[in-house]
Amino acid sequence: MKKSALFKLTVFHTNDIHGKIDSLPQYSTVVNEIRKKEKNVLLLDSGDIFLRGEYQSFSGMVERDIFCAMGYDAWVPGNNDFRVPFGDGTAEKSNRQLADIINNAAFEPVCANVIYKSTEKYMDGFNPYFIKNINGVKIGIIGVTSLKPQERNWNEVSDKYFERGDIAVEKIAAELKNKCDIMVVLSHCGINMDINIAETDGISAVFGADDHYALKRPIRIKNHSGNEIPIVQSGGEERHYLGRLDLYFEHKNGKYILNGYTSGFCDISETNADENILKIIDSYAETQSIIVA
Repeated sequence: MKKSALFKLTVFHTNDIHGKIDSLPQYSTVVNEIRKKEKNVLLLDSGDIFLRGEYQSFSGMVERDIFCAMGYDAWVPGNNDFRVPFGDGTAEKSNRQLADIINNAAFEPVCANVIYKSTEKYMDGFNPYFIKNINGVKIGIIGVTSLKPQERNWNEVSDKYFERGDIAVEKIAAELKNKCDIMVVLSHCGINMDINIAETDGISAVFGADDHYALKRPIRIKNHSGNEIPIVQSGGEERHYLGRLDLYFEHKNGKYILNGYTSGFCDISETNADENILKIIDSYAETQSIIVA
């Protein structure tokens, strides 16, 4: 099949929700409305989904169910997604918590820079990348996370080794370049590392996290080939937003070349809540009230 000379990719992105889920029903409505209008849409999250939220005792299950209902495509765990609530974390408990989050999930868990010390293999259920085929165009989504758990010697990650995000991305990008048409990165590494990641040849955008920066305009970085790459991040905790990045590609000489993009936060001030998402939240609220009682 002949590929179109022009390709627009619309990416909705969230990060550092930390269990502050009140606005997710509105986010869902926005995404569903755009999916009806646009052909090529992704929905991604860059980690820290539950800790410090109202429902943190469910260890990410509320957010997992919401993400599945909203049709998220991929998620990379943030440093706090390794933490077990209430300070009694062990590696075994953390592994079980992550396994519960991704078990039967409709989205892809990606993480390329964390391996088990004993086997040197990626975490169970996680792949370093995910390739999404959208109307004949293969989008490679690479995931990398923060070094904080290792640097702070958290008990929850005592069985794991964390590699620098930029090093991991460079290796995976080299592997992916002949397997997909476009590559983007889901990063929970923070802006300083994301700048290095964006310089990697072949990467078209970095969807960042960890700093909780509300970047209405992307940070623009030129990679080694001289192409301008956007880094986006959409706040965190009580001030998180639904970000949107539209990427415009030209198919030239067998490659998709990024030649423009627009970015911003979605206005949900007059958006109705998605009733399906509200039902999920209400079910957990009811369960929590029974447990507390």
